[in-house]
This record gives sequence, structure tokens and C-alpha cells, in this order.
Amino acid sequence: MAGWKANCINLFVLAVIFVSGEKVAKHNSCKKVLGQEASSLTVAQISNVSSKVRFEICADEGGVIYYCPGDEICCTPGDPLSKCCPAEKPLCLPVENPERCCPVGYPILCGLYCCEEGSFCCNEKTCCENEGACCGAQCCEDGEFCCSGVSCCDSGDSCCGVKCCDVGEFCCNGINCCDSVDACCGAQCCPEDAPCCKQDESSACCDKVTMGCCDGYGCVTPCPSQFDAIGCQLSSLSLDDKLLEAPYGLPTNVYRLLRPNENPDGIVAKNPGAQKSVLSHVNCGSRPKYASQFISTSASLDVAKDYKKKRRGKRYNRIENL
Repeated sequence: MAGWKANCINLFVLAVIFVSGEKVAKHNSCKKVLGQEASSLTVAQISNVSSKVRFEICADEGGVIYYCPGDEICCTPGDPLSKCCPAEKPLCLPVENPERCCPVGYPILCGLYCCEEGSFCCNEKTCCENEGACCGAQCCEDGEFCCSGVSCCDSGDSCCGVKCCDVGEFCCNGINCCDSVDACCGAQCCPEDAPCCKQDESSACCDKVTMGCCDGYGCVTPCPSQFDAIGCQLSSLSLDDKLLEAPYGLPTNVYRLLRPNENPDGIVAKNPGAQKSVLSHVNCGSRPKYASQFISTSASLDVAKDYKKKRRGKRYNRIENL
């Protein structure tokens, strides 16, 4: 007697979820059911099943029968390779080679799902009311449009890559939705307290308090004197501050530790037309290839002397009162 083949009968029902206000994958009102995998026939001697109360014979080959046990039905009667489906899911799909079982009213096979009659199979992922609602693995609702074949966006939104940007948001490099153009930083959006800092071809959000931003270097560990620069910025002492109506009380004398090639009568900034911040100059001014519109000086002769002492043997040779 041939061995019995295992029969696995599992029923799954996928609840239809309605989602509104969130740009997440959604399903529309078209019902769908997770199809059940069709089971293989059971093979036995006819004498061993004649006493069973319920079974359906699919094929009889000289005393050896192929049947579906219990209330299961035979998908292709007369075929010993037929599959079996339970009574509650009697539709064997696809008809030409049944693999899954679907309930009555759900005659469309869509991947693992059975779609309601009259619906559209959307990319073998879900069931939509019509083809126009199909968007990737979801169905767009009335008033929505499909963005890049992936996301359902509201009518007032704009498509940014595969994301939906709200009205007023800026599409950042086709990747992210930022509050403004200034917040756009590569593939991310920077908050106001951590503006975008560019480094060659890359960029990152650089925390104003804990890091300094150097063009070409990105976020760097700030100089200890950055807090003086912050105070200077808050006092609007930046040379490019057009809103400053009257100068603050600046020191009468400022001192600079000169390099051997510098002439105190003709010192100019490395890049007078630059638009660097004071904080940026403090943190990055001594780095190679960095050029700002500022010239570093000190209002204290003692500070300049102390700095010259620490830099002994370096490239600085004298202090000048500018």
C-alpha cells in the first residue's frame, strides 16, 4: 500500500485596512483573501478508504485510487496529479494548473492573493478596484496620484523621487522632502541648529555648538576659541553685516603675529570676496587651502606675545600693531 501524503489545510483571511492622512502603503476597498495552497491527492488501496464517511475520488487506476479526504474537492477529476481544495475555497486557480484555492466570488489569482471579481491584480501584490489605482504594491484612492510607481500622494503634493512632499516643502535632490532649500543637504534635511556642511562631493549636518564647519573639510572639532567667535557673531561684528548701523566699541589697537612674507602696510585677506562666518574662520582659518575674507588679529598684546612664545620656531617671527 502506498504511503499517505500529508495534507495541510490552513485558512488565512487578510483584513482590509483603511488608512488616511499618512503616506504609507494602503489597500483600497476591494476585498482580497490570501489564497490557500492546493494540497496533493492522497493515494491508497480502495479497500482502505471504502469505510470512510467522506472523500472524493479523483482517479481510479485498477484498485488504487487518488482521492481528496474530508470535504475537499478534486480540482481536475480523472487526473492522478490533481490537487485538492477545501469546500470553503473551492476555486482551483489557475484553472490550467491549479496551485491555490480561492473562495467563491474571488476568481482572480494575484500572487498569493485571491481578488474579488471585477477587480484588478496590481503587480501580483494586491487587488485594486481598477488598473488606474495600481501603484507599486498598493492602491491609490480617489484624489491621489501615483508617484514614481511606488507611493500614493495627495493631489496637492509633489513627487520627489519615491516620496510625497507636502505643499511648501522642498524636494532635496530627488531623495528627501525638506522644510526649505537651505535645509537640503545631500540625501538628508538639516535642522536650523545643525546647518549643512559640504566636504568635497559629500555633505553632512554640522552641529553649531559641538562642531565647526570647514569648506573642503566638512565637520571638524572646533577650536577652543570658538566661543569668542560666537560672542563676536552675536554682537554682529561680522565684516559683511550690512545691518550694523553704528560700530560697536572696537579696540584702538589690534596685533598680529606676522609671517616672514607679510608686510604690515599691505596685509589683505586670502579671499576678500568670500562669505565665511566668523566662527568658520576661527575654526578653519589655519587649515591649508582655506580662504576667508577675515584677517586674524588680537586686541591684547599679551595674548599675541603668549601665542608667539608657543609658536617659537614656527613660521611667525614678529608682532605688529596694525
